[in-house]
Amino acid sequence: MKKSIMISSMIGKKVKIYRKLSNISQKDLAEKLGISFQQVQKYEKGTNRISIDSLIEIAEILGISYHQFFEGVVDGNRNEVCAPNKAHTQESLDLLKHYYRLSDKARFHLQAFLKEI
Repeated sequence: MKKSIMISSMIGKKVKIYRKLSNISQKDLAEKLGISFQQVQKYEKGTNRISIDSLIEIAEILGISYHQFFEGVVDGNRNEVCAPNKAHTQESLDLLKHYYRLSDKARFHLQAFLKEI
């Protein structure tokens, strides 16, 4: 697979993850961007590349920095595409959703507990 296709695919997966974490549907995101929900699907699958302008707009809608889409995508030392990791699984996404539904105090205690095991 070409490097550019892999990067587009990985960024698309991150768009999907952050969209789901923000509880925004493809349809709602598409409406805010002024595009069809099919275009959002193509972005998320990596079928169509996302322009930097659109990526910045998506980040603003999702309330994140556009830099987050690039974290872990390219290895700065070798300039190679990094392999996707377990953080991009549905299980991880579900855990994050539940984690952020906890109160600050509960998250603090959970973190302390996890450090102990």
